[in-house]
Amino acid sequence: MCYFQVEIRGGATLGLTGNATLRTKAVSGDHTGQLNILSGQQFDIISEHTLMPFSIFSRSDSSVTLPMSLDCKNVEMSLFGELNSLDHLKLSSHCIVGLQHSGDLAININHLDVKTFGSLLINDWVPGSTSLTGTTLNVRSGGMIRAGDLQLHYTNISLEPSSFLSVQYDPEAQLQVGSDVGYGVSSTSGSSGAGHGGNGGQGSSQNTVGTSYGYFAMPTDPGSSGGHAVFPHMGGEGAGKLFLETTDTLTIDGTLEAKGGDSRSPHSGGGSGGSIWIQTEIFDGDGTLNVGGGSGDDGGGGGAGGFAAIYYAYNHYSGDLITAGGESFYEPGGSGMVYLHHLQPINGTKLLDATSPEARIHHQSNVTSPLTNRTLYLNNLGRLPRVALRNMTTYYEAVRNIGAVTWLEPSEVAPIVRERNTPSHIYTKINIIIDELHVYGGAEIGFVRPSHRGMSSISD
Repeated sequence: MCYFQVEIRGGATLGLTGNATLRTKAVSGDHTGQLNILSGQQFDIISEHTLMPFSIFSRSDSSVTLPMSLDCKNVEMSLFGELNSLDHLKLSSHCIVGLQHSGDLAININHLDVKTFGSLLINDWVPGSTSLTGTTLNVRSGGMIRAGDLQLHYTNISLEPSSFLSVQYDPEAQLQVGSDVGYGVSSTSGSSGAGHGGNGGQGSSQNTVGTSYGYFAMPTDPGSSGGHAVFPHMGGEGAGKLFLETTDTLTIDGTLEAKGGDSRSPHSGGGSGGSIWIQTEIFDGDGTLNVGGGSGDDGGGGGAGGFAAIYYAYNHYSGDLITAGGESFYEPGGSGMVYLHHLQPINGTKLLDATSPEARIHHQSNVTSPLTNRTLYLNNLGRLPRVALRNMTTYYEAVRNIGAVTWLEPSEVAPIVRERNTPSHIYTKINIIIDELHVYGGAEIGFVRPSHRGMSSISD
């Protein structure tokens, strides 16, 4: 079926039968109508630019072709099927666009602009990675992007003040994501919190906690769910994961988060923070980056914070980095980690390893060579473990029996470091090399090997 114009207004709903294809050159309406595209059906708008005047709901195995330049306002588009590439997509006031799919999906949206009170929801209900590529991505004040597993590859990305980019599954989906060792452990009167970047907090009747997993320099895992007693009780959900790459500038004046969810039933534990991996030339802004854990319910342990790794050539960011475990009346979760790594500039300026003797000499004179900067940051915001004065070494053989602690394990070197940085020094038999370690707010850190939980060697 091919029409010059499709008009839906007055709250009407248009549906198709069979495996129909509907094509039109123009659309019109009063923002109250709705078009349903079922499995096996196709809807195509054949024009260069359109302001969407009605809502669209497409099901799985359907196909929707939108104009290369699309603006929407006061409508909802829930697209669970195939979608074409777009040059401009503007989500204006009270426009909600949902991109849902099973499995992995890659879409090119060259210029993506989420304006005030616009919302983009990307596969926040089911597992499956979504990759968006393009030139500019802007989230305006009051705008929001929420996803579960997201990759962004853009030239420039900007989050304005009071905007949100969140990798966090919708709580109503009640997903059990994360790692087996990271899940909080159940108990009828107080379950433990989930682990990820650190250990979760103990529950009032559960000493075994969700423990840490993954790598601080290459965070690729989602958070885990907090412990809960019996179905249908639910612990806090684990946060999702984000890989964000800009070839020019990332500006965070709003909020970028992979925060664990709070407990959702009595005596349950909080979910753990997720993963944020950033690669950018210029890191700028004064907003908030949050990989904190979720709060536990009465008797439930808090969820641990997650991981964030930030690789940059120029760092002008002056905002907040939040790694704290979730709060709890019994025991909070352990701090997650933020890792910041200075990349060698594209102009080829070589960085002198700050841990080397030569760097110390240069630094004490006039810093004749630019130095590496590999900083690991933890801050639990004053959320102390239940037993403040404890001997952590007694737990190296039973790392899940201690709450509110951060276990630091050796991490592989990220591929971008191998590509960009020419090492000035080669170290052998050293598992963890950092230039600065910052531990604040009652955070506790222990160093272990993942294989046998023995002590790791550390370079200062």
